[in-house]
Amino acid sequence: MHYTIEVNYQTGNSFGTEECTEILDRVWHNLEMCEKSLERINNHYKYYEKHSDMWSNPKGKKPEGVVWDDKYRMIMLELLDDDGKPFLYHPDWCGYLKVCIMLR
Repeated sequence: MHYTIEVNYQTGNSFGTEECTEILDRVWHNLEMCEKSLERINNHYKYYEKHSDMWSNPKGKKPEGVVWDDKYRMIMLELLDDDGKPFLYHPDWCGYLKVCIMLR
């Protein structure tokens, strides 16, 4: 059995909005690691909303899944693979995410 994560968000500009769905380009076979990655997505988005500036390294403790990437000089999302090893993922939905994140 395998698992993916689907993210639903709304994007737009001054002229209108659009509902979007993105299925992460990662497949998990370990449900626990998939669920932990889903939790990290929620942590990252809540943190992002509170700080709203991905381009400056905020001080203080960051929740699990939120890391500062020195190479790109921005806040990044760190997910877990099936073995629990972290990998960086760029969340395209920042600034637009709705509460509709679900395990697929």
